[in-house]
Amino acid sequence: MPDLSCDVLVVGAGPSGLILALCLAMCDVSVRIIDKEPVYRVGRRGAGITPRTLEVFKMLGVLDEVLKLAHKPVQFQSYELPGGAKPLKTWAMSPTFEPTPACPFRNAVFLGQDQVEGILRDRLKQFGCSVELGTELFSFEQSAEHVSAHLSTNAGQAQINIKYLVGADGAKGVVRKQLGLSFLGETRTEDRLIVSDVILDGLDLEVRPSPSIAIVFIPILIDAPQHIHMWAKGPAATPNIRMVEELRKDRVLIVGDAAHVHSLFGGQGMNSSVQDSFNLGWKLASVTLGLSSPDLLSTYGEERLPVIAEMLDKTTELHKKAFKSDNLNDTSHWKRNKSLDQLGVNYRWSSIVLDEKPRSAETHGAYGSDSEERPPLAGGDRAPDASGLLQSGGRELTLFEVFKYTAHTVLIFCPPAEQSAVDGIVHFLSNLPQKVQSVVIHPAGTDTSVEHIGTGADLFLCDQNGHGFEGYCAPPDRVCCVVVRPDGMVGAIVSGVPGLTKYFTTILPAFT
Repeated sequence: MPDLSCDVLVVGAGPSGLILALCLAMCDVSVRIIDKEPVYRVGRRGAGITPRTLEVFKMLGVLDEVLKLAHKPVQFQSYELPGGAKPLKTWAMSPTFEPTPACPFRNAVFLGQDQVEGILRDRLKQFGCSVELGTELFSFEQSAEHVSAHLSTNAGQAQINIKYLVGADGAKGVVRKQLGLSFLGETRTEDRLIVSDVILDGLDLEVRPSPSIAIVFIPILIDAPQHIHMWAKGPAATPNIRMVEELRKDRVLIVGDAAHVHSLFGGQGMNSSVQDSFNLGWKLASVTLGLSSPDLLSTYGEERLPVIAEMLDKTTELHKKAFKSDNLNDTSHWKRNKSLDQLGVNYRWSSIVLDEKPRSAETHGAYGSDSEERPPLAGGDRAPDASGLLQSGGRELTLFEVFKYTAHTVLIFCPPAEQSAVDGIVHFLSNLPQKVQSVVIHPAGTDTSVEHIGTGADLFLCDQNGHGFEGYCAPPDRVCCVVVRPDGMVGAIVSGVPGLTKYFTTILPAFT
């Protein structure tokens, strides 16, 4: 194999590229990220951040910075025409929900994409990786052992060799096109949108809406109180609704807009791209570090493509509703159900998910249920949070404070009488070739100050309020092990070592 410039080259420094580079860097993978633009992009663009993306940001260590700058969704208000000075109706796009022990983030927030990217770049620098601006990929070739990438830089042309290449270079990028992947879907020539950022001295614009044009202003309080994010329905760009059939060809993969484009309605774009990279990052890291077989990368497409397909269906439906009527007082086409918070997004069908519990006959789509009530936890679901977990010494933790992107976490729900079984589970986990975090959770009333409870586990917690046992549907009278993947999804729900062996043998074949 020729000398390698790095393990992974990420092409494109938007949210999906930055998230992937950060995930890899956190896992000690050598990564470079390039962008053909000479300067960083500005503009609000994908400003809506879903609750699930907030959870991702927490695991990546950027949530606090995001929340410092973000603002809550504004209410919608329509105005009487002509004139547009008298308000007719005020409504919320979706109801506001209070946090729960399982879901600490229940409501979307808004922050411009350029600001999100700046926060991600700063975090990435902490791991010694910076975006290489003015650097364009113009072609690549791959062999069985590496990828050769041909770059154009300010200093001239260069060729570098890497183990893997990931295209996060958008819908018009070179990576998907050179891979020859079909971009299937439609262009809605009859529906046109303008999306722009403008700074206004006031709202006394001479705007003349007509039956074929609707204008929406969304105020964003940043450096100037009159900064407005505006979209208009009328003669402008035509929405594309498309996705690929594959996300990988050998050593080259794609994420984000390079793999799927859709209407802006529903606010799923940036959030879906973030989840692409969050799903891929830990898998690519494990393969690159030699802990997992390259076959693990096939599960990236296996898991994400059904989610993307359902996301396109949802955003297209919302798009059609918005363009169906020119009556802005018809609030029905602005309403959003809770599935768009992405907390129900799951991979229950995945070949690397293991669940020893009997499967429910109830249908459960890739986005989960549209209702507020969450179904019982199953393998492939988002791992819920749980608050009020008491550590030895009296400190309280939540599970979201325990989970790490750099490791699997095995939650061992254990009645005190079953401690001998737990000792065997912890011993098994300690012998895996990859670091696995073992967390023993005892029911309320267990004395966690007793130092001799168990041996070898990374953490012992008492579920003093019962939120952990309830959220994970753990039985009170026997041991239950829940494997939480680095991406915060439930990889397995098993009763002990045999099930754990089956799961980790699939993820870490080096173990066998």
